[in-house]
Amino acid sequence: IGQKQHGSLLAAKPVPSDVGIVMVPETQIHNYCRAGDVLHYTQSIRGTYLTMLYQNLQVDFVPADDIPNHLTALYLPYPVMLPADIANRLKEWVRMGGTLISEGCPGYFGDRGRAGTVQPNLGLDELFGARESFVQFTPDLLEELVVTLNDGTKVDGGIYLQTYEPTSGEAFAHDGDGRIVGVQNQFGKGRTILLGTFPGSRAIDGKRNREYFARVFEWSGRKAAVEGDESRLIARLQFNDEDGKHYLWVVNATRKPLKGKFTIGQPWAKPRSITTLRGTASLLDDHSLDVAVAAREVTIVAW
Repeated sequence: IGQKQHGSLLAAKPVPSDVGIVMVPETQIHNYCRAGDVLHYTQSIRGTYLTMLYQNLQVDFVPADDIPNHLTALYLPYPVMLPADIANRLKEWVRMGGTLISEGCPGYFGDRGRAGTVQPNLGLDELFGARESFVQFTPDLLEELVVTLNDGTKVDGGIYLQTYEPTSGEAFAHDGDGRIVGVQNQFGKGRTILLGTFPGSRAIDGKRNREYFARVFEWSGRKAAVEGDESRLIARLQFNDEDGKHYLWVVNATRKPLKGKFTIGQPWAKPRSITTLRGTASLLDDHSLDVAVAAREVTIVAW
């Protein structure tokens, strides 16, 4: 696609993220110091990203010390070691109205790698509305860990297990022994969702734990920019603020042609008429499109 023919397309930028994955270098360092590699950290980050990617969430990696103003939902993977200033930033961010979704053992180790006498550490017990009742640091014994949400949904966990006694929070998940593993809480103008294990680490290639990630995004109160019914297709929405044009990219990384229905959410303009720049697409109604993508190809739709 040449610049002369499609300058508006090439000048368009991704729409603001639906959710941000929080990056904390200290927790990666802790993983290396403990295990001699960063496998667990990488598994959690990669699994989280791929699962959100294939749910068509517009997701960004976000530095913990520089959270973009437009974000109202954050996911905190493998948060085992947190500096006190980062913990305080996250508390204030939630207090002002954000939704923080965290994996287990948040801030278990604080500055200089010291474990807290109260867990969650660094005042995060107040943020999450819970106190630790049990913890297990045995990755080899937790490879088949399954926790259950209150509605019966099964979630694969792993690496560590932390269970809780709610204080101001409310239980939403239990392990096989009936212990509370998940707590949700209102904090200031915002809310938190804490699951005491690492579902991202078991979301291998984006194929596992999709139901859990979809559920917590729904709980966050955000509406996705794009929703699709074919989990093997990846959709990304871009917008050119100079001419007001929208561009939907749908990527097929498989070796077979695929079709899917995609719905555009607010506040983005409804595609009342479309131009297909590459591939095949048709308009179903004033906010949904039927898109076909050849094997290992991309379809691009403009409106």
